[in-house]
Amino acid sequence: MKKREQSYNFDRNALINELMIEAKVANIPLDVSCYISKLVADDVERWLNNRYNITELDYRKAVKEAIKKYNADLAYIYFNRDKIV
Repeated sequence: MKKREQSYNFDRNALINELMIEAKVANIPLDVSCYISKLVADDVERWLNNRYNITELDYRKAVKEAIKKYNADLAYIYFNRDKIV
């Protein structure tokens, strides 16, 4: 029997804060990181408007695509943060 996936609740402020922290690691200026974070959050919210129920994997894919549009370095750091030593 296939395990039922849990739905994911989107928190705009949490996403913006996570992106701002990772942008600081990448030495991206504060004003630029704030702008990029808000654009990514807007893109993800727009993507969510057409969906009733999403999983965390769906959410992470949407965030990944949105970040890659604005800053490839930030996307790399955000998605490899647990793997980078």
